[in-house]
Amino acid sequence: MAVMVVVLVIMMLSGIGIFATRAASLTTAAAGSMRQMSQTHYVTEYAMQSAFAELASERQAAYIQLLSNSSTGNNAGATECQSLLKVPTKTCLKLTKADLERILKAQPQAASFLVNTNGSVPGSLGRADNVANFSIEITDLSPVASPVAGADVAGSGGAAMSFYMVTLSATGLVMPNPVAGSQDDKNSFLSLSDKTGALVASQELSRAHVIVGPLPAKL
Repeated sequence: MAVMVVVLVIMMLSGIGIFATRAASLTTAAAGSMRQMSQTHYVTEYAMQSAFAELASERQAAYIQLLSNSSTGNNAGATECQSLLKVPTKTCLKLTKADLERILKAQPQAASFLVNTNGSVPGSLGRADNVANFSIEITDLSPVASPVAGADVAGSGGAAMSFYMVTLSATGLVMPNPVAGSQDDKNSFLSLSDKTGALVASQELSRAHVIVGPLPAKL
């Protein structure tokens, strides 16, 4: 009888221990998922702010010109915009993290958008060996009927100025480092067949309508 009581007590304590361990692991996993979700949100916001900065730079006229060419088929080599796959006549320009990295590193004070974890040294996403990527699609180019309040309607030479509206669709991705390879391999977006990566990756889409200008009426 004493042996049976001891065995039952041990089994009961083992069950309680297993339950407590499982509950603790679920709490840790939930906290990690929440952190990764927050990181993905700010990576996507980072991408959107980077696109804002580019469209406000001295290169804004070149971006509008590229968008105009894409609608007439003159920009056939450009990457397809996922948000407009079934639109026959479209304006489409895609900026990737690698594209913006090249622009950033060409500045006098070269820097990187995100710093990866290096051994025991934490990176932009903390100590975990996570990687992030983002892309921005610029679409829906259209002229703005009236100028923005307070803006000049004519340039320094008296030329007519115009404003344009575009749609920015930013996609951010955060996931554990899947490959111990090159930077481009580690920061690539998931393929449709990558089921393992899809289980641990988080992705967010943000969209904004932006007015660009003033620019010459005839680019």
